[in-house]
Amino acid sequence: MTHSTRYGAGEHYGDPGLVYGIPSPTGSLLWSVEVDWDRDNVFDGSNEADRMFSITYNRGRTAMLRQTGQGFESLAPGKCVIKLRNNDGRYDGWNTTSPLYPYVTYGADVRIQAALQTDWIMREEFYGTIFDIRPFGRGRDAYVELHIEDGGRFLRDFTARSPIVSGITPGTAIGSILDAVNWPTHWGRDIDSGIDTINYWWSSGNKTAWTELEDVAQSFLGLFFIKSNGQARFIDRSNTPVSVLDLTQEVLLKDIATPQPFVNRRNITRLKVHPRQLASSSVIYQLIGDTPLVEAGATKTIWGNYTYNGQSVPASNVLAPVATTDYTMNTNSDGSGTDKTADFTVSVYDFGDAVKILVRNNGASNAHVTKLQVKGDAIYEQNVTDVTYPEDPSLVTQPREFVLDQKWQQSVNTAIDYTVVLGDFLDQLHPFPVVKIEARPDIQLGLELFDVVNLDIPALGITGLSFRIGGIHAATTVDTCQTLVKTLYLEPYITAGTYWTWPVMDFGTDTIFGW
Repeated sequence: MTHSTRYGAGEHYGDPGLVYGIPSPTGSLLWSVEVDWDRDNVFDGSNEADRMFSITYNRGRTAMLRQTGQGFESLAPGKCVIKLRNNDGRYDGWNTTSPLYPYVTYGADVRIQAALQTDWIMREEFYGTIFDIRPFGRGRDAYVELHIEDGGRFLRDFTARSPIVSGITPGTAIGSILDAVNWPTHWGRDIDSGIDTINYWWSSGNKTAWTELEDVAQSFLGLFFIKSNGQARFIDRSNTPVSVLDLTQEVLLKDIATPQPFVNRRNITRLKVHPRQLASSSVIYQLIGDTPLVEAGATKTIWGNYTYNGQSVPASNVLAPVATTDYTMNTNSDGSGTDKTADFTVSVYDFGDAVKILVRNNGASNAHVTKLQVKGDAIYEQNVTDVTYPEDPSLVTQPREFVLDQKWQQSVNTAIDYTVVLGDFLDQLHPFPVVKIEARPDIQLGLELFDVVNLDIPALGITGLSFRIGGIHAATTVDTCQTLVKTLYLEPYITAGTYWTWPVMDFGTDTIFGW
């Protein structure tokens, strides 16, 4: 298989773009678009960028808070669309003479980088997988669009099952979810361990892996996202951010937007906490109303969900069923006939709040499962506890609530600490600027989600404040791909100095918490 020219050398790299009529001092913008067409998990340096005449990509979120008041806005999968000239049929999946044949299909990894011609340092801009190749035009005007999504799509396509464990950190739980869905090793991960402890954690498989990951992160005020180099990233709240860039109004386009002050203000913060208790060993699953037939020499698989006092629960210390006590088998479905229990073996595999049971008939005759139960220690939730800021929300006039269901937060005291800080923070008025940078690759390239930037826009009353990058939209505006407009959706965050330092309280040590 042959490949195109490396690093986009050729006609597409002309003069730099303009910002306020002043040429960029940083030289030409060089693109690298590498596609692992043969799916060997190796990029060999071959580059498709010499055919590229447009690139657009979106990562992150455009708002920090859901306007419904129900928690933080989720991050959509990162998406990228690249337009490539195809007058020779290189990207035609039916073209057997294409040097890419038969690999022009979905599923190949794509790594997009960019550099300044003055330094040739390749900076990560996007990493994902092709999910569609769309042809347009004919002859000299033919081109294709590569539609690419990052690992956020992968995590929405799978559910994760993991048995219950106790006393683990959020980072360990996140790693377990990634393991459960076989997160590709070559994509990588960058996971903070975390300073909190989850008393009881499991993954039921009833939600997408992405939802499970966000639930863990938000239960401890952390962040989970996919980096521009493809890695799965968890930032713990104890991770102290450091500014990577200073932005002034002189380098920004003039159409700066910021929502009205009241849009993101919440004068009531309500956190939902889920304390859990361990019950003594009891029957947590019973096969009721059915007596499945297991043929001689066959194995029957049965899935069951744990319950305790009529409620669905997870469980620990799940015991292997004991013959006669926990299971019986008979030749007749009503329990009569010959007792064949001795011919059977029963194995159980715990999945947190569910069990996989393998019933094996080692005998020479068919038999019915007339009794089957599993015992273990149920972990039950007596009730959900709401913790609020202020303590008496009924005294608040014109209430605007922020409600966060912290599904893995099991400490009421910790939640109270959270509301003291988070509630006061959200009750203040913070700007959420949306800024644009055009044709300044020296400051546009290599920015990552939730990087911290310092912003100075005196015209809007923003002087020396720090923000995190919650979302990034980037698009080229000319077919040479030399002029890039990058839009940054900026979010205030809780940290020392600008907004808040978390108090000691029950945490035991002085700690500065990042958002």
